Amino acid sequence: MPRAPRHICRICEARVLITITQAGRRLAVNEAEDTSGLGNTAVHRDQHGVLRSRRITKEEPLRRWERRYRPHPADCRPPVQPTLPGLPTPDSPGPGPARTPTPDARPGNEPAPAPGPAAAPAPVTDLNAWRRNHNNRTRTDEPRNP
Repeated sequence: MPRAPRHICRICEARVLITITQAGRRLAVNEAEDTSGLGNTAVHRDQHGVLRSRRITKEEPLRRWERRYRPHPADCRPPVQPTLPGLPTPDSPGPGPARTPTPDARPGNEPAPAPGPAAAPAPVTDLNAWRRNHNNRTRTDEPRNP
């Protein structure tokens, strides 16, 4: 493939070529041609010098003027960041077992109840009747419109 403007991937900082797909979208492909046969993108340069790409299929195999490339998103991995000494790594177990929060002995600091379906008050036997009565009550915190 002739020389083309090269771009740098913002995630992994690898050199990539930007191509235009058949749908008119941009697609980054790895800079080196794919010799392993895993690449599924055919790239060629059109009459205006623009790199065009398409997917290689059984119906449309690689043509002799096209080169096989691998799409860059398939290989893009962020660089490994160095860890600071003394800090746990993501795969290390950490300083110890996770602590469970214990409630304080002060009043009003009881743990919150577990989330679940709200239960109806004890004297309610018909939930629809309770909702009708509950919705008809006036609320003091909302202003009434005359």
